Amino acid sequence: MTLPELAIRRHVTMLMILVSIVVLGGISLTRLPLAFMPDFEEPEVMVRVRYPGSAPEQVEYMITRPIEDAMGSLDGIKTIWSRSEDWRA
Repeated sequence: MTLPELAIRRHVTMLMILVSIVVLGGISLTRLPLAFMPDFEEPEVMVRVRYPGSAPEQVEYMITRPIEDAMGSLDGIKTIWSRSEDWRA
């Protein structure tokens, strides 16, 4: 006897098994401790930008300074640290 045949012939038994699985899943879900967003004591954001074919001074002027200005205008920002190199910031 295959599983589909068993499910058709014993439909009440299969329904009871299905209901049991759903109920046990619901109970487990309510008792399972989940931390979707863990607490961070010092939140940090890292931004990396590539600018191929550019010198560090050009990266600083075109990329780094505008990003620093935009980030500095946000509330709660304590420190901004940046580094400009060849092709990237």
